Amino acid sequence: MCGVRVESAAERDGRGAAVNVVLHTHDLPVAERFGFWREVSRRVVAPMDLRRRETGDFQASARLVDLGTVLVSRATCPAYEAVRTPQLIRQCDPELYQLSLNLRGRSGVSQGRQDTCLGRLDMMLFDTSRPFHGRVVPEETFAEGVLVAFPRALLPVPECQVRQLIATPLPGDEGIGALLAGLLTDLTRRTDDYTAADATRLSAVLLDLIAAMLHQRLGTPTPPRIGRDALLVQIHRHIDRNLGDPTLSPATIADAFHISTRYLQKLFQSQGLTVAGWIRQRRLHGARRELVDPLRSHLPIHAIAARWGFPSPSQFSRAFRAAHDLSPAAYRRQAESWQK
Repeated sequence: MCGVRVESAAERDGRGAAVNVVLHTHDLPVAERFGFWREVSRRVVAPMDLRRRETGDFQASARLVDLGTVLVSRATCPAYEAVRTPQLIRQCDPELYQLSLNLRGRSGVSQGRQDTCLGRLDMMLFDTSRPFHGRVVPEETFAEGVLVAFPRALLPVPECQVRQLIATPLPGDEGIGALLAGLLTDLTRRTDDYTAADATRLSAVLLDLIAAMLHQRLGTPTPPRIGRDALLVQIHRHIDRNLGDPTLSPATIADAFHISTRYLQKLFQSQGLTVAGWIRQRRLHGARRELVDPLRSHLPIHAIAARWGFPSPSQFSRAFRAAHDLSPAAYRRQAESWQK
């Protein structure tokens, strides 16, 4: 299909990666661009009637990350409106919730008796089984946001409680909302960080964080498992932000979150790795990505190792060879031959 490109990190370094679909309108004739966007929007989640008041060009793009039960998309587009009518619901009802995170410009939804307008980092939950009227209002030329779509039955919150928060603002700059917003922006910006095997875990984590945010907003107790998952996501983000620090360790991480190292190790048991093993895996992943990046080809291998927290080139070489059965230099040469 014109305007659609499947992209994965496997194209660059040969490893299995979660599949992403990149959509854009810029290589289509101007007269066909909004029609293409309308058709894709109808197919991706649920049939909607897309409208716009302006005529002429419609420059838009989106990245879709399919996690199996959860679909995450990040779009940049001009102004338009999306209407889901009772007739369209009768034609097709996938029984989904959609969570919208606004990143740039303004967006809003009218559903039931609620009419909500979102500013930057605001979020909102709405229901595809009920009529709604959505709108995107750009800042200057474009608006940008993330949309998460998932079956209603998978959200671990009673529907009667969820209904209280449908089409109401949910802050994405504080509490669990800030953690969720950060994960969504990272997920849709750094898609080559995630393999196909990560999809199931990411789906579960996203649903648990959404549930934790709703419980926090409702003032109801968060189930212990969801609380543990939310803490683990925070720890993962802390590790990723500090991979270049050679002093990063289970002890420093536990201190940062005011928990014991024993409890920290227990949180990581479900992943099949120790904390130190997880840190090493993430460092190797970051270094491997730079080794195959043509824009980093001028960097010596020892500089890449230092950037990712390995205190010596020999330690990096041993860890890399143990993980990939190749030295860093041989891995770089192999990647260069693929890119020619």
